[in-house]
Amino acid sequence: MKKLFFTLFSAAMALLPTQAATFGYTNGTFSTSNLYRMGSTTKQGQAIRLSHEKLQLFKGKSISSVNMVFGSRNTTDKKATLFIATSLQGDPVYTQELSISKSVKLLTFNLDTPYYITGDEEELYIGYTAEISTSYKLLSADFATELENCCFAWGDEGWTDTFGTGAGGANIQLNIDDADSFTDVMMTKADMDGYLQSGGKYAFNANVFNFGTETVNDLDVKLTIDGQSSTFRFSDLNLVQGGSTSLTLPEYEATVSGNVEVNIEVTAVNGNADDDVADNVALSHLFFYPENMERALLVEEFTSQSCSNCPSGATTLNSALEQNATLPVVAVMHHSGYAPDIFTMADDYQYTFFYGSNSTYAPAVMINRLCNPLVSQVPVINAVYSYINPTLEYAEQQQPYASIKLESSFDETTREVKVKASFYPHTTLPGKQNLINVVMTQDSIVALQSNGGMNYVHRHAFRGSLTGNAWGLLADFTPGEETTWETTFTLGETIYSDYWTDELLESAGRTKESVDLPVDINQMHIVAYIAEYDTNDVNKNRVYNCTEVKLGESHTQSGYVTSGIDTPMLSDEAFAQVKVNGRRIVVEGHADAVALYDMTGRQIDASQLLSTGVYIVKLSQGNRQVSKKVVVR
Repeated sequence: MKKLFFTLFSAAMALLPTQAATFGYTNGTFSTSNLYRMGSTTKQGQAIRLSHEKLQLFKGKSISSVNMVFGSRNTTDKKATLFIATSLQGDPVYTQELSISKSVKLLTFNLDTPYYITGDEEELYIGYTAEISTSYKLLSADFATELENCCFAWGDEGWTDTFGTGAGGANIQLNIDDADSFTDVMMTKADMDGYLQSGGKYAFNANVFNFGTETVNDLDVKLTIDGQSSTFRFSDLNLVQGGSTSLTLPEYEATVSGNVEVNIEVTAVNGNADDDVADNVALSHLFFYPENMERALLVEEFTSQSCSNCPSGATTLNSALEQNATLPVVAVMHHSGYAPDIFTMADDYQYTFFYGSNSTYAPAVMINRLCNPLVSQVPVINAVYSYINPTLEYAEQQQPYASIKLESSFDETTREVKVKASFYPHTTLPGKQNLINVVMTQDSIVALQSNGGMNYVHRHAFRGSLTGNAWGLLADFTPGEETTWETTFTLGETIYSDYWTDELLESAGRTKESVDLPVDINQMHIVAYIAEYDTNDVNKNRVYNCTEVKLGESHTQSGYVTSGIDTPMLSDEAFAQVKVNGRRIVVEGHADAVALYDMTGRQIDASQLLSTGVYIVKLSQGNRQVSKKVVVR
């Protein structure tokens, strides 16, 4: 049974000897491992926000001092500026220079002039800013207490709400003189990124933290799912100031697919209304996929014929998949990341982008191009069990968002191949940009392999992208509407490994024939996937769903819905044809615009005589584009 966690949070509190009460949004934990920067600017800072409702609890009281934790004391002159402001965009109403004496310690700073809370303030921000070099992490948080519109950090784009970043509660606390006794619990929005299906049973757990000054013994919680409400009382909690407990709410059985609204509300604390009810409600929307929803994981391996450790890496990967993957797997081998070989395609080396640096290696693995933050900082991981197993588990918990229908045909006489890929989003895709790609692989090629012999069987070798470039085609996707793409091409008797330009062949002492590999029709596969796309962040290119068919076969994933609404992407045939004639690019037919790029992404004159190599031609018709890869020999 899967579990979702709905969390109610508070700040840790403690009465100081001066009878001042301490308030904030942190659970009080801090360490050298819970430090971070926001963006790349030398100016850094943190702030917490008190809402108008919170300020009513402190009306007529004064902020006498502030507790803060700094990740480093290596700011300019070991100084920071404390501020109190009614808006993060305007001028502060109070500032004070601070001297940072220690790092990763809870430091208390007495205000030169205590700030009197009138209660008329719409909101109040308390925080600090400092200048610090980019080699230090200044910001400190508990990495646990996730509250929306409560904690902020200064970065490249100014002040940013840190909710959803994983940082949790900023390590800033206010000491308020003679605070009155009150009850207050706060609720966060639930993390709803899990993969849910109709027909499943889901348990709701609530973790409760006491923000108020009174001990909480009883809580009344109303749970409303899809319009049906039930209220539950939890007694004998003995939830002391700053304490927490976990509440188990009743099981929910999803009977239909689609969006379901979930509302969790604390209706009473100790039998009475909470003193601040403004943050007692968490409203979320769950999406339940069809019960028969089919999905697969795209598993990409980086390898090379000259890599002596790659055979053992492949064995480790296959063993991990066999033992741990509960979902079907679509495998693609990229002969890059190490020394290029006779399989290497030009596109293969573009995928080394996912290493996140110029340092590449093999054997290496990617699973749905996801980064499991507990394993690695980039999608490419070592081909070892301790990396593969948790990343598989992490990938299986992610939503697939869309289903795929992939059709292909092959004419043995003409060797004409037709491919049509259709994509059906069930719900809104999360990426700012999203794309589809259709690629071709060839399985079971017998060839030399270091530490594998002359008759080593190379599996799932990448043989090129059918959409014209390594990344595929950007498109706008609407839930409930199909998006389709199709192409027709002639499959030759061999596939030339187009990474190898004439210059590279000459320098390596190879011939074109040595990298022109025979095609085995029975071992050719078409792979289609839908993914997010961001050229500036290796961790924002996750694959949502994928599927695979043998050449000449078709497959529709279970859960694919034929809506009757078809949003076709422009097929190759709708554009002008691109040919190479005498080392020049020739466009036959109509295109509004033609742009030519080399494999580094540099635009070049499309009319000039070209050197041997691989180029990308981008054609435009109206507001649509398609890219075609051409080889000049």
